Amino acid sequence: MIKTFAKYFAGTLAVLAAIAFAINAGPAQSSTPSTNDGFVMVPMDMDHWEIVKQPQRSADYPEAQVAFAPEGNVPLDYNKNNALPDGNAAGTYYGQKDAAWVRGATAFVKDLDDFSDGIIEYDVLLQRPEAGFIGILVRAVDDANHERFFMRPHHNTDSWDDSIQYTPVYNQLQSWQLYTGEIYNSFFEYSYEDWIHCKLVISGNSAEWYIRDMEKPAQYVPDMKRETPAGKVGLYALNPDRMGGFFANFKYKKMDNPPLQNSGVELPTAPAGNINTWERTEPFDEAWLADKLVLNPSDESMFTWTEFEADRLGIFAIHKLFTPLKGKNAVFLKKEIMSDSDQIKILEVGYSDRVKVYLNGEMQFGGDNTYRSRNRAFLGTAGYYDDVPLHLKKGKNELRLAIGAEALFTASWGGMAKFADTTGISFDGMVPTTAP
Repeated sequence: MIKTFAKYFAGTLAVLAAIAFAINAGPAQSSTPSTNDGFVMVPMDMDHWEIVKQPQRSADYPEAQVAFAPEGNVPLDYNKNNALPDGNAAGTYYGQKDAAWVRGATAFVKDLDDFSDGIIEYDVLLQRPEAGFIGILVRAVDDANHERFFMRPHHNTDSWDDSIQYTPVYNQLQSWQLYTGEIYNSFFEYSYEDWIHCKLVISGNSAEWYIRDMEKPAQYVPDMKRETPAGKVGLYALNPDRMGGFFANFKYKKMDNPPLQNSGVELPTAPAGNINTWERTEPFDEAWLADKLVLNPSDESMFTWTEFEADRLGIFAIHKLFTPLKGKNAVFLKKEIMSDSDQIKILEVGYSDRVKVYLNGEMQFGGDNTYRSRNRAFLGTAGYYDDVPLHLKKGKNELRLAIGAEALFTASWGGMAKFADTTGISFDGMVPTTAP
């Protein structure tokens, strides 16, 4: 009896001790060491990262891969060869033990879905000046909806102003054709097969991205576009058949409104004469517009209209609301313009990918702004590139833009429009121009 009780008591103590240890230790996959300065280190292994792979283009193309040095994974390039140089020490990537390789995938930090403001630091290694899109996602809902900061290692001379970029992503559609220029793109001179330290500071709607130089940001984004206040954080490299990237020493710290060097900088706004408020339709088949030189009253039964606002820069991003699909890849926008006389006014219009401009039901202009449509180097970026003379009549005029997009591939769907001179005209929300 005494022996039986002692055996039972010892067994009970062992169970209680195991339970206490489990409670104190917590789940193994979420245990992440913290540093003295409040950062959380995220080890590079499968226990701490959630992998989302991008699909193969076809069976002949390479599969996506995420590999971790501590687990002994061999990183493979898109040609299925070992991506590491000869003589690389076992269990390391280019000398780093706590390192990962990402190609054609996103690696999200596990159990982190509420990152809003704060600081993220990591090291990245780019192998050569070859086409690739390698970076970090923040405030992500998933791999299709997030804020994206990325490097383009093939743009490594000062003739390029977009070797690093920011773009908001909506439903897998990037926005860089609409959000382009010095606010969203910057030049950075890369070194290859060399670890580069990076720091991303997110504060409200603004961000500073430090690359190599921790004293001066390589890029300042004053007005991030997505309205998601918090979300996931991930490491990213676009397309399985493009060059991947190595990452190491990843850590993050949540902070409320961390200070920025550029805090207090006046945010850009829409130019004078810009049309900032519209009414829009639901998407319809762009093919319907093919021979539409005149809009008939009977066409109105096809459409219902909803108020639609451009952003603070005056850009209307249709792809925030809709993804262009076959048979649903065009949207009408309309605006009422009042004129105090019969006169000609120049409308400056930008668009991605195509536009047809109608005034009082009659087509005035048709344009194509798709990739390489203007020249071989043209990327399809939108700006106030096209001037459209509008013969306004005295009184009320109805302006319509039909904006079409590629149904299979596009980097944006939207545009902008402004009057070069608003003398003698008015419309809702107008900021007058200075008379020429």
